[in-house]
Amino acid sequence: MPIEIHGRLEIHTYKRGLFSRLAHDLQLSVQRFEIQRNGSLVEAVFWVDSFTVDGVIEKGHLRKDLLSPKDENQILRTIRNDILHTRAHPTVRLTGQIESKSFDGLLDIRGIQNQISFGVPTVQPGSDITVEITPSAWGIKPYKALMGALQLQDKIEARFIFEEQPTSQ
Repeated sequence: MPIEIHGRLEIHTYKRGLFSRLAHDLQLSVQRFEIQRNGSLVEAVFWVDSFTVDGVIEKGHLRKDLLSPKDENQILRTIRNDILHTRAHPTVRLTGQIESKSFDGLLDIRGIQNQISFGVPTVQPGSDITVEITPSAWGIKPYKALMGALQLQDKIEARFIFEEQPTSQ
């Protein structure tokens, strides 16, 4: 019988480039996703149009006051339309198996599947998994603006924080 896994998914992006001090490291959240485990098999679906901008990471702390609603909307529009092409690819999918505290499987982004492996901790509320992803491996070029003066690194970190499983009533 499948078990639903509950938690919070954060996506972290990182700036680089000549004028990187004018850009921001961002924290995004994925609001809609489903993760199920059936024995060692794991299947997950993440709806890309459910991303939200949490704020700017500055000196290791989340700042929610540095972006205007207009900035946040522009960031989300860029992610949906220019980077992930959500009309054609509304979901990101992860499938694979957990064995010996290790996950091995496939991550499908924009219709391109690549192998992915990462360690899995003992699952308890508050524990987390952080996975570094190289977008160019899925055909996604690092985002650039101002003729390349502002850029994002070719890496994102996806951090899943486990939460308490709801109890049946």
